[in-house]
Amino acid sequence: MLAESLVALYVDKKERARVMAVQHMIIMLATAPFGWISGLLSSIREPCRSG
Repeated sequence: MLAESLVALYVDKKERARVMAVQHMIIMLATAPFGWISGLLSSIREPCRSG
C-alpha cells in the first residue's frame, strides 16, 4: 500500500508503529459503517424462498 510505504520512508522509527496503528484505525472506522449498512439492507430485503 502506498501509504505504508510513505510512513516507512518519512516517519521516525520510534513513532512508526503508533502512526501506522492510527492510520489503520482510521481506515477501519471509515469502512465499517458500509458493512453494517449493507448487512442491514440485506436483512430487510430477503428473497422469497418457496420450496
